[in-house]
Amino acid sequence: MAVKRSLGWMGASQLISFTLQFAASIVVARLLTPYELGVYAIAVATVGALATFQALGLGNLIIREKELSRDLVASIYTVNSLLAVGLASAIALAGVGGSWWFHDNHVRDVLLVMAPAPLCALVDFLPASNFEREGNFRVVAIGNGIRSVSYALLTILLATLGFKFIGLALAQDLSVLFTAIYFSLVGRRFLSFRLGLSHWRPTLSYGLQLLTVTGLTSLFQRGSDIVLGRVLGIASLGVYNRASSLNAMILDRVRIAIERITFSHMAARLRNNESLQRSYLYTVELMTSVLWPALAGLAVVSPILIRTLFGSRWQGAATPLSILATASIVQVSISLSWELFILRGELKRQSKIELVRTIIGFTVFVIACRFGLVAAACARVLDSLVANWLYRKEIERMTDTHFAQYVPIYGRSLLLVLFAAAPALVVQAIAERASIAPLASLAISTLAGAATWALGLVLLKHPLLDEVLPPLRRLCARAA
Repeated sequence: MAVKRSLGWMGASQLISFTLQFAASIVVARLLTPYELGVYAIAVATVGALATFQALGLGNLIIREKELSRDLVASIYTVNSLLAVGLASAIALAGVGGSWWFHDNHVRDVLLVMAPAPLCALVDFLPASNFEREGNFRVVAIGNGIRSVSYALLTILLATLGFKFIGLALAQDLSVLFTAIYFSLVGRRFLSFRLGLSHWRPTLSYGLQLLTVTGLTSLFQRGSDIVLGRVLGIASLGVYNRASSLNAMILDRVRIAIERITFSHMAARLRNNESLQRSYLYTVELMTSVLWPALAGLAVVSPILIRTLFGSRWQGAATPLSILATASIVQVSISLSWELFILRGELKRQSKIELVRTIIGFTVFVIACRFGLVAAACARVLDSLVANWLYRKEIERMTDTHFAQYVPIYGRSLLLVLFAAAPALVVQAIAERASIAPLASLAISTLAGAATWALGLVLLKHPLLDEVLPPLRRLCARAA
């Protein structure tokens, strides 16, 4: 598929997913307490830490390889399946020990419910990976949409029925199952259960190199949540998780849509011995022009957003949310850093960089937890700055770019930040003096920020318009 059509499908999928998941998060926050969400957050962090050992990124190996022989595919599938079975078993065992570590039987119950989910990889791994290799992101987008929509709807239903944190785990299991069924049906030509280990050496060599990188990062992220829950309590983790989940909801929806398409596109370019310069600069332009204004707007409206939509008991998440959004803005400027090392086959080099980043970031975070949630969020900003410092030169080397080429891109995106955030600041200042209802103030701030951001795109003649206007013209023509 053409890159623009792929972006359209993935963008629509992520927009629908974000809308429903945001609605689900409001319902869950209204029905569950910080402690109950903290229980689920602990379980998710534990699963994430265990999933580190499954994170060999073998799907990316299928996308990257120039030639896919039948034996190589069988070896990749076998290794991935063994890891899926091992992860499911490890989650079940962790559930048994969860009540001892956290002195809470509820953590055990949630982990036991979540244990079967990794087994779905036995079915959907090959179809999903091959569709991405082909660049068929229409199918991938529909699959992602099925998972997100079903998870959001099931979350709302089960929370309303009183299942609490068990309902969140059940919703995750069922949404993964529905997605696996979908990929197995539409990707029947890729579906194979053939086992083999004739190419286990190159498969494991690639996987273990990537594991060194992703493992460090996953352990840092999930381990940080576990440490925070242990130091400040499960209820505090629930509040912090509310902030980090909202931040990730915006960040990941856009990032997934753009980065997966770009990775497939760049892999094709490298197979043809072409430079990545143009593709990467274009990706940075898209990412920063959308995510910087969105995250800046989130940082500005976070106090009124939390109070109005989630309730006063979650107000402690407002300041951490603003800080985490700021950290994500810094992080977005080095987009696709992992993918570039995968494409260039330089995972050993990246593992050294990630080791330094993890040691610094985790140490600072553990210390910061002693001083509360705001300090913990500030530690994330420092981590993003360290990552930017460590990865910047490497990215420029691998993409044949230099910093001067990024200056106009960052300049345009910063102007868009002003266009998006300034109206929200003005509206909130007026609302406080005029005693405007919080919900109305939030709605006006959001709409005004979106409108002025769109105006900024037009005034700057931004390249993003080339992605947005053609589909809108086609849609209007069909409607007419």
